[in-house]
Amino acid sequence: MLSLYDGPKKLGYLREATGIASSTLIHGLRQLEEKRWLVRKGDNSYLTSKGKVVLLNLIKLMEKFKTFDIQLNFWKNHNLNGIPLELQKDIDALRESYLVEVTLDNLEEPFTRYLKMLSEAKNMNAVLSVLFSRHTDAIHKILLKGGTAKLILAEDIFKQFMEQFDWNELQKYIKSGDLEIMVISENLEVACVVSDIFFSLGLFFEDGVYDTSRLLMGHDMEALAWGDKLFQYYESKGKKVDLKTIKLL
Repeated sequence: MLSLYDGPKKLGYLREATGIASSTLIHGLRQLEEKRWLVRKGDNSYLTSKGKVVLLNLIKLMEKFKTFDIQLNFWKNHNLNGIPLELQKDIDALRESYLVEVTLDNLEEPFTRYLKMLSEAKNMNAVLSVLFSRHTDAIHKILLKGGTAKLILAEDIFKQFMEQFDWNELQKYIKSGDLEIMVISENLEVACVVSDIFFSLGLFFEDGVYDTSRLLMGHDMEALAWGDKLFQYYESKGKKVDLKTIKLL
């Protein structure tokens, strides 16, 4: 079916492309013809419209398998509940993303690489279930150079952020609209950042501990679009925080 995707092919071509004997190939073609996935005219075989739809879904399924296989160390043993089912189904959008793991020479390699990417970004949208002081500094630097940041924070992470960020600076950036903060009451089981130049995803182990040893990162448009959808999913659940609310804390 893959061989027929770009147009009709003769039996000899299909035999050479698949390495399948003629008798076996003819039997297979008949089975596909019975399903109305292809038609045969003389020595040529053509995919039907139905066959093309089936093939496109098969290609997507193969890309999913390939994505999981390449990134196996990231996906296995992790809790995927933080990723909505519709985005799990589109996981092949991350096939060009790569895994950043700790090394013996640098136990902070994922976080170091992540901070480097943030330092080069002009803006960021983030779902943060964990927060470090260097992380807050990186967000501040984006704002200092005229960038924007939209943050979705768990309630406990919001309190940490407030303790780490200068109050006067916070007021200034919220008033200007460069900084937007949303708080979500449910447990966040994922950490995601999507900017103009990179996407990163961090997950928790099944026991509820965040995995600081691995990050999935990508730079292609499909990965950025997938990250945007994940951010929007949580944005729809978050409650925007204004200065009046913050002052009451």
